[in-house]
Amino acid sequence: MRIYCFLFLLLFVFPAAAQMPSFSGGGQSKIYDGKISGRVLDASTGKPVEFATIALFELGSVKPLDGTVTDEKGQFRLKNIRKGMYSVGITFLGYSEYRKDSIEITDRKFSIDLEDIRLDPRATTLKEATVTGEKQLIENQIDKLVYNADKDITNKGGNAGDVLRKVPMVQVDLDGNIMLQGTQNVKVLINNKPSSLTAGSVADAMKMIPADEISKVEVITSPGAKYDAEGTGGIINIITKKSNIKGGSGMINAGAGTRSSNLFGNASFRKDRFGTALSFGGFGYTGKGDLTTTRTTVYSTLLQSGSNKNSGFGPFGQLTLDYDINSKTNLSASGKLRNFTFKSDGLTGNRISFDGIRFFDLYSNDYNTKTGGMSYDANIDLKRTFLRKDQELTFSTQLTNSHRDTDYNI
Repeated sequence: MRIYCFLFLLLFVFPAAAQMPSFSGGGQSKIYDGKISGRVLDASTGKPVEFATIALFELGSVKPLDGTVTDEKGQFRLKNIRKGMYSVGITFLGYSEYRKDSIEITDRKFSIDLEDIRLDPRATTLKEATVTGEKQLIENQIDKLVYNADKDITNKGGNAGDVLRKVPMVQVDLDGNIMLQGTQNVKVLINNKPSSLTAGSVADAMKMIPADEISKVEVITSPGAKYDAEGTGGIINIITKKSNIKGGSGMINAGAGTRSSNLFGNASFRKDRFGTALSFGGFGYTGKGDLTTTRTTVYSTLLQSGSNKNSGFGPFGQLTLDYDINSKTNLSASGKLRNFTFKSDGLTGNRISFDGIRFFDLYSNDYNTKTGGMSYDANIDLKRTFLRKDQELTFSTQLTNSHRDTDYNI
């Protein structure tokens, strides 16, 4: 009886076990026997190509199924490939792409050896590259601080005084007076040279220079032997733009206001080695004021009241000629002519009272003053440049005159 029961269990269990799925391997995909191997070499030197990229594709597909890279000997092996038609792509930087099609994996031929695959080096010629560097707005050089005014788009329409207000270490008050390192004892140069434009009043001179004409401003707090500092608190060197265009150009810039107005213009022409430029313009301003003063002592009260009016006008013109003798030698000449007029008129009445109630006319003060004059600069410069940066030889001659008269009546 026991034998019959045992045979019955065997007949029941083994067929059931044969129908149950296998869970060995944790659900991994089936392992196939297909293999593709080979070695990648440089076609010109015969040396192995390390780290070349190997990609496996189903024939006709562009999406890779698998991939690997070559080892230090240039060898590679793709495994676990099922039956089918495949292609292999090989790429590496500096080499032409290699493609092997119609690789068939079958039960009889499941291991394919592509043997030595030679990649042809690919020569790549780069296009010409231009590296452009932009100047910074403010540069700290060894012997000076440079403010590149032509890089500041906010300088349009102003004058040199407006530009100097943006320069570090330079202070400009409401009247246009310039201070450097806490002192007004500042030497102002224009294009590395003194000018009669600044001989009378630096503040008025700055109103005559359009902001659009300024290329950069150099601030030199410790002048070297190149400059005659004359014991000043420093040097401010205003460098104006130089036109290098061929042909003609011109511009006019005007500004109007309730207290001051200005008009600036220039025209330039250049052909071959010869160039000429004309600058012109002027400014004008006016202002009115009232005065009331009370002075009291033990015995009396003095009342002063009046009004005044100030006005100024300053036209100018400049003509420049230059000629390039050769690529390194330049001869230039320029002449500047300026006129400036300043007027001030005022009337002040003086009344006195001994009891603080009744005022009597004491006297009146009526005055007018006029300051004006013509100034000019003329210079001829011969400049020779060299291959070494910032090395140049310059011969300069300059004639300058500033004549200013003041009439005062009271």
